[in-house]
Amino acid sequence: MKTLYGTTQEPGGIADYIPDCEQGYILFTTRSREVAVTVAQTNILELSKMDKKDARTLLQSSLIQRDQMQDTDLADRLLHELAYLPLAITQASAYMTINRISIKEYMRLLQNTDQDMVELLSVGFRDGTHYDAAQGAVITTWIVSFKQIRALCEEAATLLSFAACLEPKAIPRALLPRLGTEQSMTRAIGTLCGYSFLSQREDGDMFDMHSLVHLATRRWNEDEGREDGIQQLALARIAEAFPTDDWENREVWRQDLPHALRVLTSMDSDGSEDACKLRYWVGRCLHVDGKARQAVGILGHVVAVQETMLAENHPSRLASQHALAQAYQANG
Repeated sequence: MKTLYGTTQEPGGIADYIPDCEQGYILFTTRSREVAVTVAQTNILELSKMDKKDARTLLQSSLIQRDQMQDTDLADRLLHELAYLPLAITQASAYMTINRISIKEYMRLLQNTDQDMVELLSVGFRDGTHYDAAQGAVITTWIVSFKQIRALCEEAATLLSFAACLEPKAIPRALLPRLGTEQSMTRAIGTLCGYSFLSQREDGDMFDMHSLVHLATRRWNEDEGREDGIQQLALARIAEAFPTDDWENREVWRQDLPHALRVLTSMDSDGSEDACKLRYWVGRCLHVDGKARQAVGILGHVVAVQETMLAENHPSRLASQHALAQAYQANG
């Protein structure tokens, strides 16, 4: 929007120089729905995601050794890993061609470690559409978009960073942090969905983030020095929102458990009140759900921390010890 219309402090943008007449057409391309609606009103064509058939065609045309496409199952698995993204597909093809490796070997590298995946997706290439090779890298392209989002809507950037602390699939809206007003929250979600960094399910109460976007956002958090702060925000929010083990809450805790466990795993050494509270209820819910062995490990952590911080007769310490004893009994 700033490029188009300027700002209060710096008025004037390229919109002042765009001709306005009934003859001819002007084509805008943008990832921002706000920009699209502002400049074109209802005259918008939304480019849908590439489907499997088109993705196969792109991969085949980008490879020199096209006989690799004979293993369609392997090719389809690669395309799924790359989220059917044209830039990711052409980047992968260029890497395989330059390094003379097969799809199978590229898949092995892609699935090896997060660091390997980041390095693969950070490799630039020249394809005639970018100013330099670095701009052709998926990670680089996304990080530029992340920074644009932060400049346009700080709440959306915070929400994106927060989501990267959770599991990428089935993120309940109720777990998301409160970002000012409901209007601010709606705008933040709309911005991320507009960039396809989040996808909203039909019921509107659940979101998904592709694993590649999830990884790139985690890398961005690290590079920007935001990782510790955003993890603390995630811990505090989930500790606040996570339900008790009352049976009527079971649908909620089953939705929340994967995200709570991921946050606790990434902050394993955290002995704060929020961490102990969350571990306590996660452990109790796991016990009720028949996962006694896992509950023992989590509740044992709580008891060990509280033994160094709370008096022997402190209610929280006694409650944790009791819950641990019950989990041990259930585990046999």
